[in-house]
Amino acid sequence: MASILKVDKLDPQSGTDLEIGTSGDTVSIPSGATLDISSATLTPPATMPASSGVNLTALNATNLGSGTVPTARLGTGTASSSTILYGDQTYKTEPSGYDVSSITGATDLAAHPEITDEINLSDGGTLKRLDLKYMISRPSWTGRFTPSFYASTGTESVLPMNSIHFDSDGCFNNTSSSTTLNGLTAPAYSFTPNVPGYYYCTAVAKIWYNYLLTSSSSYVYLDIRKNGSTRHAVIGFNVFRSNVINNVLIPMNGTGDYIQFTINPGTSFGSTQCFYSELYYNWYSIVKVAGLPTTAGG
Repeated sequence: MASILKVDKLDPQSGTDLEIGTSGDTVSIPSGATLDISSATLTPPATMPASSGVNLTALNATNLGSGTVPTARLGTGTASSSTILYGDQTYKTEPSGYDVSSITGATDLAAHPEITDEINLSDGGTLKRLDLKYMISRPSWTGRFTPSFYASTGTESVLPMNSIHFDSDGCFNNTSSSTTLNGLTAPAYSFTPNVPGYYYCTAVAKIWYNYLLTSSSSYVYLDIRKNGSTRHAVIGFNVFRSNVINNVLIPMNGTGDYIQFTINPGTSFGSTQCFYSELYYNWYSIVKVAGLPTTAGG
């Protein structure tokens, strides 16, 4: 029969250490008894014995220093390569990705797209972003010169396009000096687009002369020039109050290529030749053609 020691308090005989039992002994606290250590400092061993943690609460997850939390502890359902964990702590089938519902459920733009807008498309099965600047007819411009322009004969002159009717993205320099537009150098009276692509150019010049000329020098060259050198020209002969029309498709790199309109009347007109400025006789335009390649020679 075990001996019973009845005391209200145990203190060490000397010092501050108190030892109960001997190494190898088992100290048992019977069922129903309470060991209150709430006001004490407990120093557990480096390796804790296996035990249930069902009553351990308020554990700080930042103290997890190693190992992996089992997927079953993260949520309900089956964790696999085809499921993902949702915010309601359930494993569900991975979404199929971008589909029709992604479009029909989106907010309606309710406006004409800007060149900074973007859309998604499949490029050979790879999802990519497409900037709409490659898909819409911008930048574009239309304008003319005013008043009437007197060009020196036998000499090519840049038409002074000082009147802008429409300039979608501020790419036309309607001044007689070089300037910077959209970060690009734009020479005098030039269209300098900041988007690569093919541009359809139209020029209609009205020759104002009082009688018919039939000599070999009674010509007018109407040129559409790229970067001051590449020439796209038409020539009118024996002109008399006539229109000379030039249309051409020009590839532009969007990083500095520019377009100018030039005129060169023959010497039969005298020292100068008048080109009429009225809108219904004289108009010029440049429009980016959507859907064509953005690079090419020419």
